[in-house]
Amino acid sequence: MFIMIDKIKTITLRKNKDLTIILTCFFIVFVFCSSYYIWVKANPAATVQFPDNVKVELTNLTSALYILSGSECSNLNVSGDTLTAEIPTDITFTLGSGSPVHNVLRITPSGGTVDLVLRGIHFSGEYITQWTASSSVPTAQIAFLVQVPLANTRYIIKVNDATLDSLESNTSGEITFTYSNGFSDKVFTITQWVPGGVAPPAPLPPTPPPEGFSILINDGAAYTNTRNVELKLTAGFDTVNMAISEKADLSDALQEPYAVSKDWTLSEGNGEKTVYAKFYSSSGQPSSVVSDSIILGVRLCSGADLNFDTLVDLFDFGILVYFWSDTDPANTCADINIDGIVDLVDFGTMIYEWPELDTEDYHNYDYNLQDNY
Repeated sequence: MFIMIDKIKTITLRKNKDLTIILTCFFIVFVFCSSYYIWVKANPAATVQFPDNVKVELTNLTSALYILSGSECSNLNVSGDTLTAEIPTDITFTLGSGSPVHNVLRITPSGGTVDLVLRGIHFSGEYITQWTASSSVPTAQIAFLVQVPLANTRYIIKVNDATLDSLESNTSGEITFTYSNGFSDKVFTITQWVPGGVAPPAPLPPTPPPEGFSILINDGAAYTNTRNVELKLTAGFDTVNMAISEKADLSDALQEPYAVSKDWTLSEGNGEKTVYAKFYSSSGQPSSVVSDSIILGVRLCSGADLNFDTLVDLFDFGILVYFWSDTDPANTCADINIDGIVDLVDFGTMIYEWPELDTEDYHNYDYNLQDNY
């Protein structure tokens, strides 16, 4: 009898010891992941910043060239008649010329770092006629602003000697366009269209990207407990504007500059919400309409089983860490206790439900949305 009791005590102690080891390992992983996440947020990639205009000395220039204040780049090299700049994603780099100084070329990459190369011989007075851009990221995009000599005048944009588009400069003598059709030393040239010469291309809708035009609400999430969501929009390299609406015919939508993401407020009331989008080329021609749907006000969750595989395991722990400190996670189930933030309480709940979950433990949560407005 005493031997049996001792065996039971030994087994119980061993199980408690194993559980302690598991919890300790999870806590160490949790602390490491949280610390790394905070460090990454606090230490973005370093850039060279230009608080004031900086003059650039290139040979073959007939007018002064400046890197304008507010510009940034991660690397810059000026040698002879060549300037090379490495521009990180979502950073703007602007060159200017003239007196008073005006924009010559402004570049804002997204989705990947871009290398810019320009030479003094490719300037005509205060204006640039040719430059080269390249990126190792196939999906990178660049938004260009180019100053041209004449306002309200049509210019031809070419990439590697192939016509990209014909655009009319605005009243300030500026032309803007976006390019994203793959980068490998793409040579851009801009020349004025001469009437009687080669006719400019006919107005065309924007070119579809390889994966097709699309819109995603909260990265394709099925449910949301708040009206405030994020839209991800995918369009072609020559897309200039977009229109967004919850009406299928977009009758209440206004065109706005194209962006790869946009904050959006869903209409009031619980249930399925559909958001529609249409994209426009520089000539004003539209794409086909795309849409995505999400259910507002209801979510189907299963405790700490965040990936719905009937188990509470490392995959769920990874999801919890990914959305750590979020107040509106795309996977709303990550906020296990529904208190508006993914935090230690949710972590404790997950540990409590470890290591398995009854497959019949699924339940619905209905939200009173008026507290979220």
